[in-house]
Amino acid sequence: MTLPFSRRFLQDYGDDICVAEQVLKVDPRLAKFLHPYRQTRAEDYHGTHVAGLMTYDRDDIGLISYRLLPYYKTKEDVKKEETGEADRFAENLADAIKDAHEKGVRIVNISLGGSFTKPNESDGVDYEKELETYNNARRMLTERITGVVNQYPDILFVAAAGNDGGWSDNVSRVQYPCGIEASNVLCVGGINEDDSLANFTNIPLNHVDLVFAGGVEIISTVPTDRCAVLEDILHSIFLDENSAKPKALCHYDNSSHQWLQDNAQIALKLPLIKSLYETCNIEENHYRALSGTSMATPLVAHLAAEILLEQPHLNGVEIIKAIKDRANPVQMGSFVAYKLHIKKPSWYQKFAEIRLESATHNGDYFDFYVSAPEKK
Repeated sequence: MTLPFSRRFLQDYGDDICVAEQVLKVDPRLAKFLHPYRQTRAEDYHGTHVAGLMTYDRDDIGLISYRLLPYYKTKEDVKKEETGEADRFAENLADAIKDAHEKGVRIVNISLGGSFTKPNESDGVDYEKELETYNNARRMLTERITGVVNQYPDILFVAAAGNDGGWSDNVSRVQYPCGIEASNVLCVGGINEDDSLANFTNIPLNHVDLVFAGGVEIISTVPTDRCAVLEDILHSIFLDENSAKPKALCHYDNSSHQWLQDNAQIALKLPLIKSLYETCNIEENHYRALSGTSMATPLVAHLAAEILLEQPHLNGVEIIKAIKDRANPVQMGSFVAYKLHIKKPSWYQKFAEIRLESATHNGDYFDFYVSAPEKK
């Protein structure tokens, strides 16, 4: 027997709904962070985290945000298979860049991307068809994104290298926007606190300018209407540590097909529930540590913005050159790398010892590594 959608939904998600209702009865103030039908675990604070790293400690750096992903497939997208999705990505990106340019934006941070991996004959798929789809998507994206970027030479595009942990050679794997060759694109990979390569970072092998910046356990802002502590508690602490069986505030009644509150458990958890509002409003709970080239990219965009404020006449290519010119040579084994620094956000010092112990926070500066500066 197939349950009606509404009943199946309640059976799958009704525990979250029931728990939220019981918690809000105890303390209605928690409505700022909690709603019975809000699936906070499905929400993402990636954008807010990136935004904090782009503008930290500088009131004179403005910010306009655009949402490009996720998007919903149309019937036409499905017909076109992967090419349809690639086409939508390119269209959304072009529209956002055009709007940003009209509003005077000079630096575009792209902490997202798309990648295509060339099909392998040994994978047992329809190789010829898959190869045609791959080539069509790669050709279309390369042409469209390159065309858009080249329309705006006064803009510097700072783009994430991606988190597949591999090489992007534009043959077997292509990563966008880093996969295009445009002089005003700066691609950003991730490094650890000790300056070693992050295990997730892609490494582009095309001729795009490349920077490696801190991308592991980077602390930044999250939405103030989210409370990760509350979410963790509601999803984890109602377990019996000895048996790992749920001891939740609610249980599902098969005869009535309803979730019912467990008054005994509510009574036991009452002191904890009453303490959650104060816990959620502690300032350090508005900061979290995340990892990825998405975190490294806005740090480079931030540095670029500082340079542009000092020299507003620079175009995209000239900003890249200015970043390289700030780097100093350092010997790394038999190789010479070029290194520069940017000061970490002020919240590192404020919160690192309070609650964000998992995040690395050695020193007051992030290290960057760039390709060799041009000879003067």
